[in-house]
Amino acid sequence: MGRASLLFSAIEVLALSLIRQEALLIMVVTLSVPAAIATSYSLLPAAAEEQAATLMNYFNGREFVEVPGADGAELFIGTVKGGNTSVGAYVIFADEGFFREYLPVPRNGCGDAGTTRVSLGSLLASVLSVGRGDSVEVCVDGWCGRYAVACVNRGGGVFRAAAVVVGEGPEPGGWSLGVGNSSSVIEGLLGGFSSFLWEFSSFVTLFIAIAYLPVTYFGVRRAFSLVGDSVVVLIGLGVPRYVIRSGLFISSVLLALAAVLFGLGLGTVMAHFGAWVASFFGLVVGVRPLPNAWVAGLVLGLLLGEGVAASAIAVLRGDVPWHAP
Repeated sequence: MGRASLLFSAIEVLALSLIRQEALLIMVVTLSVPAAIATSYSLLPAAAEEQAATLMNYFNGREFVEVPGADGAELFIGTVKGGNTSVGAYVIFADEGFFREYLPVPRNGCGDAGTTRVSLGSLLASVLSVGRGDSVEVCVDGWCGRYAVACVNRGGGVFRAAAVVVGEGPEPGGWSLGVGNSSSVIEGLLGGFSSFLWEFSSFVTLFIAIAYLPVTYFGVRRAFSLVGDSVVVLIGLGVPRYVIRSGLFISSVLLALAAVLFGLGLGTVMAHFGAWVASFFGLVVGVRPLPNAWVAGLVLGLLLGEGVAASAIAVLRGDVPWHAP
């Protein structure tokens, strides 16, 4: 019988012996559990990326105020009073160019250029129950001014809840504004958050693999001790010891692979179950991610590598049971 046939026969005998002697259960405890934990953490960035696509579809095409941005306007948090109602609101002091370029105004205009005037967003005007020609008082940081409303503008985004004053205001000190598409802002924020989650999940997976290495080694050592009878039988049949060592190592790695794959699936189920439980507490998670190539590669690479390392250490340290227990 050739060496390849001997090795294949040894692997077959030892693998079946390991499974019968509950060595697979040991591998599940030592490798499937950390693989499941690592998978559930690694699915966080995948879920974030799927949710990001939904958010991008929502924000795409919507106006958004970027900070910082172009010159021409400053944003303050202040109060606007109309009639007997006073509310906290955004107060934007803008020049004529910014006002005309970014703020849609009614067809009947919004006052004469060069005059001090205030334009209210549709939402703010509705809350205050005021309209064109009514008087409002705008206050920012102890400074107040009274204006006649020149128009109710059709601006979107933050402008819907803002009072835009064209003319002199308080001393400079607000945030500079520029108007752009919200998708670029949201995309940058979500991209940075997603990158952080990928780095965090990779670190957690690496930490779990390192922390569980001693546990996996002792699990493999225990699994080896259960197949002493099979090793003695193979020796009696004339199988060289180096073939038995190789067969035991390969059998152990195959069981480790099965255990890690089981842990990958278990971690996915755990993540989905956690999202389902969270829905009972009012936290709705709209995505159910599956492991992508990165998640599968990360978990398989590190945890299977841990199983290979533990098996190699056990073989090299002489933990093969050459005598029946």
